[in-house]
Amino acid sequence: MINAIKNYIKKHKFIFILFGLILCVRMCFYSLIDKYVISGDTAEYISVAQNEVANGTLNARRVPAYSVILNVLMKIGDLFNTDYLNLTVILQIICSFGAVILLYDLCINLVKSQKLSAIICLLYAISPQVMGWDMIILTESLSLSGTVAFFWLMVKYLKNPKAIYGILTAVLLFSSF
Repeated sequence: MINAIKNYIKKHKFIFILFGLILCVRMCFYSLIDKYVISGDTAEYISVAQNEVANGTLNARRVPAYSVILNVLMKIGDLFNTDYLNLTVILQIICSFGAVILLYDLCINLVKSQKLSAIICLLYAISPQVMGWDMIILTESLSLSGTVAFFWLMVKYLKNPKAIYGILTAVLLFSSF
């Protein structure tokens, strides 16, 4: 088993180095920001999460997906006595890093070059404009990750039309974070 793991790491050394570098740069970036960022629209998303989502009534003021996520994180935060906005940022960081992995796979499928795919992925992943959204409590913070996931699923579906890819693509399309 240990030899199989060593062989896997050796075979995929380039990818481990790439994502290790991206992870290090991102952690350094996040450490420079003291706390999550509250924006002008944040209060309304929180209000919708606390009032409308909690009561099961939604109106068209805001797309509900982000407020539903906030509501779930509020409940988890209460359960573990943790600030739900910190949990929101952690979720956004995890989704963002997941999107980087999907972007790399998407590029490999489209450009067929490991080096070019790595450059594209690296430029996206360590861009302050992309990383900065991870710390902001806004629906746009998940929209970047959702968009990458949407295109990844779309290409997967076009290459291999499995129902699961089509369904997940439709879910992302209609959830509109």
